[in-house]
Amino acid sequence: MIKKLLLFSLLSLLLGACATENDPKEQTVPVEEVEILTPEMTTTFKPKVTALRELSEEDYQIYEELLEVVAENTDDDREAIYKIAPKYEKEPEELWKFWLESKDTVKYGDMGETAIVDADFLRLIEQVIEQNISGQEINVGAPRTEWDEEEQISISNVQVEIDGKQHHFRVKLNYSEDYRTAQLMSLRVDGKSVAF
Repeated sequence: MIKKLLLFSLLSLLLGACATENDPKEQTVPVEEVEILTPEMTTTFKPKVTALRELSEEDYQIYEELLEVVAENTDDDREAIYKIAPKYEKEPEELWKFWLESKDTVKYGDMGETAIVDADFLRLIEQVIEQNISGQEINVGAPRTEWDEEEQISISNVQVEIDGKQHHFRVKLNYSEDYRTAQLMSLRVDGKSVAF
């Protein structure tokens, strides 16, 4: 019974999301009618991408061991990694670099050989918004993002303060296969879909 209820709830959520995405009642306005947007929209962006390290079974085992060390450590992660570098016959900085690259591979491996890591993705969203806004003071909040790696699409909801006023943006981007090019597919500002 609980499984059926969970399945029904999940189906309801999915159908609701589809209805929201293609809502015919959604108001679409030309870019010129949204005061905070520039009349000429920038739609192509070149995000910074990171080449992901290929992990062998041995590399993955070392990553797992380092993960345990970091989890048990209450101090600085770098210091903890440096302390155990001799065990792996590596220089401390070399092992630290391995740790960082391995973390990225484990976290973003579904994206392929290259990925946009969190800090670079935040910068990309900031660029999309800042290059298309006509305000003087712009503060972009952290986006809540859903990824579809198969279709290479991201949908981000983000709060933006523009000249002291709060606005809600929904940014949909499509990426090239290597993630080096991002194309603005749709933009929604304060619930209004923008035609550009």
